[in-house]
Amino acid sequence: MKRFLPVLPFLPAFLFGAAVIALVVAYTTTKQTALADVQDNLTGVATITNSTAGPGTTSIIGTRNTAANGVMCTFNQTANVGTPSTVIYVDGEDSVSGAWQNLAASGAVTTNVSASVEVYPGAVATSVPSGLAVAGLKLPAIWRLRQIITGGTSSTSTASCDLLR
Repeated sequence: MKRFLPVLPFLPAFLFGAAVIALVVAYTTTKQTALADVQDNLTGVATITNSTAGPGTTSIIGTRNTAANGVMCTFNQTANVGTPSTVIYVDGEDSVSGAWQNLAASGAVTTNVSASVEVYPGAVATSVPSGLAVAGLKLPAIWRLRQIITGGTSSTSTASCDLLR
C-alpha cells in the first residue's frame, strides 16, 4: 500500500483532466458536425423549376433559417410563349400570426433574362446592378421563395436561393 500512496493525491486531478478532455473533444466534434450541416445547405436551399409553367403562384414551403443572415434568390427564364410576366419574392413569416410578409420582390421579368432578390442586413439599394432588388433586412427564422407568373402562355425557368452568412 505504501508504494501506491504517492499516486493517490494525483488521482482526482487526473480524472478531472480526463473528463475535461473528453468534454472538449465531444463539444468540438458536435460543433464541427453542426457547422458542416449548415455549410452543406448554403446553396440551392429553395428551388422552383418551371417546365412550361402557365400563370399562377408557386411557393416553396416555409424554410427554417438557423444560421444565415440573408439570402440571394435568382430567377432565370430560358424560354417563354406569349410574354409572361414573372416576379419572385422573398417572404418572411410572422411568428405570432403565421401570416407571410413580403420582404423583397424582383422586377417583372418578361424576356429571357435573369433577375435577383437579396435580403441581407445593411444592404443598400443604391448603385446595384440592373436586375437586382435589395432589402436591408435580416432573414427571419422562417422564410420562403414565392413566384407569381401573370399573362402569357408559359415560362420555362428556374428560381433558386442561396443563404448568405
